[in-house]
This record gives sequence, structure tokens and C-alpha cells, in this order.
Amino acid sequence: VNAGPNGQLQPGTASTGDRQAAVSWTATAFQAPAGASQATFEIQPQRTYPNPGDITLRTNVYCFKSDATVAKGQQVLITLTYSDGVPSPTAIRCSSTFLSTVRCTPSSMFR
Repeated sequence: VNAGPNGQLQPGTASTGDRQAAVSWTATAFQAPAGASQATFEIQPQRTYPNPGDITLRTNVYCFKSDATVAKGQQVLITLTYSDGVPSPTAIRCSSTFLSTVRCTPSSMFR
């Protein structure tokens, strides 16, 4: 994703190939790494992850990575899409080092 002259990323969305998981941001939300003219995003389903305790996982667990940082006071949107072939989730848990800057929004693939 390209950054402007001040290092802020252009507005955009990065998603998995099947569009089950995505991150979207406004023009001021992310700051590219120092001296870089662009930033990278990676969203991968995880085969292994910490024990979720008493939570039952029915869909994929995703890891979102980027070399850009969320700018102070900004938010990004995480969207997780699920099939209507399984019961709708009763809860979605987001765990992030930037928890105060991330909003998670479930949406049905077939709505």
C-alpha cells in the first residue's frame, strides 16, 4: 500500500483472497515505517493458536500483521465474514496490542 509524502497510507482495504477477513482504514489511520514509501499487510488463517478456554471456535482464527502502525487517535476496521451455512456467532473476540484502535464487525457472506 502506497504512502503519501508525510508517510500516511492512502485509504484502503486489505483482505484475504476469499474476502473472509479484511482490514479497512482512512487516509490518516496508518503511518508507514520510517523512511518507507509503502507498507505491507498480511492476513492469514491460523492453524494453531492459544487455547481459547471455554470459547467454542466455529470458524477460522486470523492473524493480521502490518509493518505500518496505527496513528495516535485513529481507528481501523476489521471485518470478519462468515457463511450462513453455520449458526451466526453469538460473540466475536478481538485480541490486539492496539485493542483501543480496532473495531471488529461481523457480517454474513450472504446477507
